[in-house]
Amino acid sequence: MRSGAVGFVLLVGLLVANAAAAGNNDEVNAGVDVTLTGGAVVANVTTGAALWYNPAGLARIPDNSFEITGVTFKTSIIRYPGLLSLESGEQSSGRTTNLALTPEALVFTVELKKMKLGLGIFNTSLRRELIQEDVISSPGTSPSAVWRASLNSRIDFTHVSAGFATEFAKRKHKVLFGGAFDLVVGISRIDQLVAGFYDDGAAGAFSDSFLENEAGFGLQIKAGLQWVPIPEVRVGFSIATPSYMFLLFERLTSATIDAPPGGPPDASGEKIRRTRGGWFGAEPGTMRVGVVYIGNWGWIEGDLVVSFRLQSSRFLLSNRTVPNGRIGTVFDVSKHFKLGLGAFTDISPTRDLISFGDRQVDFFGLNVGLLFSNVDSNPDAAPTSADEGKTPIALAIGIRYSHGRGDTLGLVFPAAYEPDPVDVQRVSTKINDIDINFGVKVLF
Repeated sequence: MRSGAVGFVLLVGLLVANAAAAGNNDEVNAGVDVTLTGGAVVANVTTGAALWYNPAGLARIPDNSFEITGVTFKTSIIRYPGLLSLESGEQSSGRTTNLALTPEALVFTVELKKMKLGLGIFNTSLRRELIQEDVISSPGTSPSAVWRASLNSRIDFTHVSAGFATEFAKRKHKVLFGGAFDLVVGISRIDQLVAGFYDDGAAGAFSDSFLENEAGFGLQIKAGLQWVPIPEVRVGFSIATPSYMFLLFERLTSATIDAPPGGPPDASGEKIRRTRGGWFGAEPGTMRVGVVYIGNWGWIEGDLVVSFRLQSSRFLLSNRTVPNGRIGTVFDVSKHFKLGLGAFTDISPTRDLISFGDRQVDFFGLNVGLLFSNVDSNPDAAPTSADEGKTPIALAIGIRYSHGRGDTLGLVFPAAYEPDPVDVQRVSTKINDIDINFGVKVLF
């Protein structure tokens, strides 16, 4: 059985190097305007979210500001029946619900002469997965088989971003330009166990487990502009380079035990600790293009978001260029209230599924947001006498729903002990994500 164990170790080893991420990871709840529309803000961003979406938007923030946004409560309801299966036909139930509470953004902006400066911290969760499945042979089957698999994985990036923006006016046509520089910290943790027993181990047993941690430090550069061809229309463009890690810390511990029937058990393990310097890809580059129309009722914006191919990533498998769409509209219900509606796509950048738990899932979703402000909440509104002496405060809440369909790579086990025990197969997957996003903005 040693050849099977070695083959399986190599298989899960690929997971360490290339953890495939599904879609629904592109947007960060980084500002109250993002909370309203679900991410259609490239041409009209007026909060510290500009540091993430389009640095040029920093120039539109009227005063010094403090924002704590992106406190997100996420519920993921996942269905992948047969994620584990036996060759004799039995399948696992494939039902799970994951919960997470994530702070996503904290931003300060200040005015310095004719330039706006911003400093922000952003958290992106590319993968948070908990799988606990088992498959059992039918009663009366000989030998009886029990297989269990668990996968607990997290891939998080933290961006410490510093940016600037300024405004150029030529006649009535304004151009806003901005840039940002990010220090990126990436952390990956993958904990996996696969174990199987036949007749409680008397007819053979197998167990493989590993724990892998990676941490890295890297860099990313962003630039963007907003153009006002006429007062009612704004055009936005931004681009972010891929983030590259220049220092990696790696730890891996693995153990494999196989016990063939009537033979001595065989055990092996490995422990690796190393630090490496280099230039390792981590997150794909992103280009955003948006157009917004602003009326006396509110505004409507459409964005195109393209994530560029990054096949050599250390933290996720992203092997194709993917376009996505965002559309959002905001209605001025009153001077102090806004209602936002949005729709979006999140197509998975993953093409090939390699290891257990890898996903290729495409998402489509809707966003509903509500904003309250104690002063006029229109981005370009001039201060009124009624608002004098007030500290402008805006509170936003958004509900983001997305439905995903695609495949997850599952495992197939033999009904009786075999030297090569494990195979893989694509399993049809449905995911329903519900995010509740909160945001606060204070000008001073």
